[in-house]
Amino acid sequence: FLPWREVKVFYSYAWRTQITNASALAILQTDSIFVAMLLPIDQLGYLAIGSQVATAVRSLPMFALAPLLSRLTRTFGAEGITGVTRLANLQNMRWALAIASYAAVAVPTVAFTVRAWAGPYQLAELATVVLTLGNCFNLMPGVASSYCRAIGRPGIEARYSLVLVVGNLLLSWPCTYFWGLPGAVGSTAV
Repeated sequence: FLPWREVKVFYSYAWRTQITNASALAILQTDSIFVAMLLPIDQLGYLAIGSQVATAVRSLPMFALAPLLSRLTRTFGAEGITGVTRLANLQNMRWALAIASYAAVAVPTVAFTVRAWAGPYQLAELATVVLTLGNCFNLMPGVASSYCRAIGRPGIEARYSLVLVVGNLLLSWPCTYFWGLPGAVGSTAV
């Protein structure tokens, strides 16, 4: 068995990381809940198409974050905070350029993809474009989030995630009620 001090540190890290993961899940489902409650059922179908495509587009660059987290953690163990900060700064510049380039290609492309896949549903195209754009902005702090986890400070990311969830919840109902599906996806993208 581990000493109580180590167990306490481990659980402290783990629950903060889980808050971040639960926050991401809450943000993904908030639109569906409010659209289902406030709008005609066909709007939920358009949202489902848009959110599925936007989530798939978001997932591709996220696969690069797990190896980056491992590298940052290894560097933190070998070189300390100075070494990992230097590496994170370099990787963050590369990441920001890569995500901006990815967004420049992905955002215009997804509308055509949805039209070809699902037909001429303008609300589905709008939902896909707006959610993809929001997801690309959400990807920008990917290196910073990995850095916080690598140095053992997931609480920073957890607080950021909770602010996003609260903001999303506060905006989703009125935006969906007053502006329909465009308001729902806009509130999530913000």
